[in-house]
Amino acid sequence: MINLPNYETIVSRIRSDTQRLLTALDPTIFGSLIRAITDSNAGRHYDNVLSLKQLEKEILPTEDSNVESLAIWGDYENLSQLKATSSTGLATFTGTIGSNILADKEFSRADGSIYIVDTGVTISESSIGCTITRFGTTVTCVTTSDHIFATNMEVTISGFDQTEYNGVHSITVLGTDTFSFEIETTPVTPATGTGLAIANCVQVTLTSENSGEDYNSYSGSILSAVETIIGVNSEGYVSYGGIIGGTDDETSSNFYKRIVYHRSNPVANFNESAVQEKIDLVSGVTRSKIKKVTPAVGQVTILFVMDDENNIIPTSEKINEVKNSILEILPVTSEESDVIVKAPTPVSTTFVFSNLTPNTLTMQNAVDANLKAFYEDEVEFEISVQEDRYKSAIYNTIDPDTGDKVESFILTSPTGDISATTDEICVYNGVTF
Repeated sequence: MINLPNYETIVSRIRSDTQRLLTALDPTIFGSLIRAITDSNAGRHYDNVLSLKQLEKEILPTEDSNVESLAIWGDYENLSQLKATSSTGLATFTGTIGSNILADKEFSRADGSIYIVDTGVTISESSIGCTITRFGTTVTCVTTSDHIFATNMEVTISGFDQTEYNGVHSITVLGTDTFSFEIETTPVTPATGTGLAIANCVQVTLTSENSGEDYNSYSGSILSAVETIIGVNSEGYVSYGGIIGGTDDETSSNFYKRIVYHRSNPVANFNESAVQEKIDLVSGVTRSKIKKVTPAVGQVTILFVMDDENNIIPTSEKINEVKNSILEILPVTSEESDVIVKAPTPVSTTFVFSNLTPNTLTMQNAVDANLKAFYEDEVEFEISVQEDRYKSAIYNTIDPDTGDKVESFILTSPTGDISATTDEICVYNGVTF
């Protein structure tokens, strides 16, 4: 930064020089002609200082640089400011078997945001085997394979010997194969019998009409049909994975940081810095690992995750987007097959507590948030999670309402270290109390 004088300093210097050169005049006398001349001259000099300060911002990129200046620096570094992206994801709708939801049908959120159906689908009976355990009045249901149910929708449970579990329940989805519901009684746990979870429903892939983070919708959000669809209930629910991926226009501050990083880490040919730069251009990618000379000489394998999404493991579409970005700098001497971009294999863990002290709802939520933050901040690709590290994260949880820390707890699962090997990453799958 150039050390430029302020207005007061300029005035003082000019008055001093005037008194030194013209001893008979006193420019400090208010209302005198010589004071008017010196002070107006100082003002014109200060105009030049302001121009120099603005020029400094334009010559060297700073967080205060204007959009046009940053765009010039971006062009120089072959970078561009990232544009907002739309949100995409799944929602579940119920209705009469055989009823159709056609492509381009529109659904709205309570705030008026519009989501458009990508591909037409048909409602059918979704019937899936399940097992049940109970903790207090909360019943946790684990299905034999991934379900398509969504938080807040009603699912029929049948087939259990303890009839209190059977019936229609409003559910909360905890994972792709897990949901819970509440009952008032205390039947035997785990439940016995041949359980089924049943609903007449279908999952729909939707894309937001507009772009930006505000159009991300999370599990259980209600979506309403803009126009009546025969045989389809007017309200549906966003599925467990959420409608996600929407990003705002990149801020000037973040664009500046990318420019500075690029200038500080000049890339040449197809090296690690060059690959990382292309990965960083893809919206939503938060962590990545570049495995050089893998699986063979002349090849590279890239793993990445998206921590801001409900499911951090990237979709095939996002994998292709990252690969295509990297291929833009692929040397002519290399083959596309030499660039291997893949989603890491998740080692998914649900933390099951049989005891927690103090066991308040706010403490439970705080433990959930602390474990999620621990996984995002400290868990690395292909590195096992040590038992003492995740237990430390639990013990360091503070109830935001009372300020109390966790005094004690008992984990049914996991026990011991959580192992991760080649191409794997440990993933947090929520908590059950």
